Amino acid sequence: MIRIRTKLVATFLAISVFFGLMIVGVYTTSRTAADSFNELNDQSVPRINALDQMKFDSLAIYSRAIESTVEDDEAELQDYVDEINQAKDNFANAYQKYNLAGGEPDGAIMDDWNVFVSNSDELVQLVQSGTASEETIDAGREKLELSQEKFESTVNQILGVEFEHNQALKASVSGMERSMFVVILTALAASVMFAAGLGLLVSYRISRPLMQLKDSVTELARGNYEAKILKVPDDDEIRDLATHFEKMKGELKEKDRMQNEFIMVASHELRTPIQPILGLADLALKGRMETGDAMKKIRSEAMRLRHLADDILDVTRIEGGKMTYNMQNVNVKDLVEGVIQSFSPSIPASVSIVSDLSAADKFVKADREKLEQAFSNILGNAIKFTQAGEIRISCVEREFEKLEIRISDAGTGIPPEILPRLFEKFVTKDIGGNNRHGTGLGLFITRAIVQAHGGEIMASNQKAGGATFTVVLPVSIKLERDISAG
Repeated sequence: MIRIRTKLVATFLAISVFFGLMIVGVYTTSRTAADSFNELNDQSVPRINALDQMKFDSLAIYSRAIESTVEDDEAELQDYVDEINQAKDNFANAYQKYNLAGGEPDGAIMDDWNVFVSNSDELVQLVQSGTASEETIDAGREKLELSQEKFESTVNQILGVEFEHNQALKASVSGMERSMFVVILTALAASVMFAAGLGLLVSYRISRPLMQLKDSVTELARGNYEAKILKVPDDDEIRDLATHFEKMKGELKEKDRMQNEFIMVASHELRTPIQPILGLADLALKGRMETGDAMKKIRSEAMRLRHLADDILDVTRIEGGKMTYNMQNVNVKDLVEGVIQSFSPSIPASVSIVSDLSAADKFVKADREKLEQAFSNILGNAIKFTQAGEIRISCVEREFEKLEIRISDAGTGIPPEILPRLFEKFVTKDIGGNNRHGTGLGLFITRAIVQAHGGEIMASNQKAGGATFTVVLPVSIKLERDISAG
């Protein structure tokens, strides 16, 4: 590795001791800047990420504990307990990363977390017992909510301190860069008397990337994560600094994007069903509405909340690489017909489903539950966006042992502006021109599931109106041959 000191000593061998001291100053300042930047990237940012993860884990536990009701069967309650335990493990890992990154041990975090987890366990036990009154369960939920808010407030206070420290580090790096620039200018002035040509060349090679880094740090401080850094050709400390800066910038950008997306969904989607739940509960308590009717509607809204929470947790697992699949031999025809049958009670009289699945009598290696979820998301969207007409489901064999399943609706089609990013998170379609429909997570999850099965999914608009979703899955060749031989 060619270091700045080596290059400058070789270049200015005949220059005075004063200019040599300038070289040492440049090198020392660059190393100090690199150390400060490493602290920013290797300690400050990981601590902020770990604290954000702790908050997310508390929200995951809160959502699963609140959702559990006495109507849930044993399997559902066990799923809640498993997901709560997973969130606890994630918190332990995040807390460990926080400490490894130099975070000061804070008893308040663990104290508030232990109280919150205790309240969560207490609420789940109340629900599982099946003997607790609704008032006792409601009191447990309120207690859990208060402890979660206190824990989140504690973490937010620490985050505030971390953000201030983060900004101070950025200011320190920027200040050192400015100091380094001044040193370089001084060296340039001295070099005019000894080797003007060589001095200009060296200053250009050193000052150019430093100015780029300075500008990029300034833009980053303003929230502009798109600031570009040109590649530094030499393999030295400045290049290391630029590489670390680029890595940190990408992490901050991604974290900011994910945080904004989560806040957007939480503020809009979570509050939407909560208002009718509260309103219906008040009407029932005041005797203005039949309790049975109110409970049916409250349950419907609660299921909507549960579905959203499940989607958010699925997205978290997908992005964290923690989505698990139980692969087995699944008959595609039986699977798709089962999905169609599950939607039969909810299909409007003006909509009909026409299917030709004769070619789908093939086996694929798949997680049946996950693949059903994927096809349910697609068919559910087709039913939502079809006011009247036919929804056609067909299947054809493709070359290279692949099966192509198409689901075409009779809706208005996919708006051109969202078609290229249809399978990204939080992409939704307006119904009637002004109503945002759904969370925009279903198709993102669907694509991840299909790809995990070695397949692909595509969407297109039909000339006559409506949209077509195409799912391509690889056939389980060995099983098909064994069946044929049998």
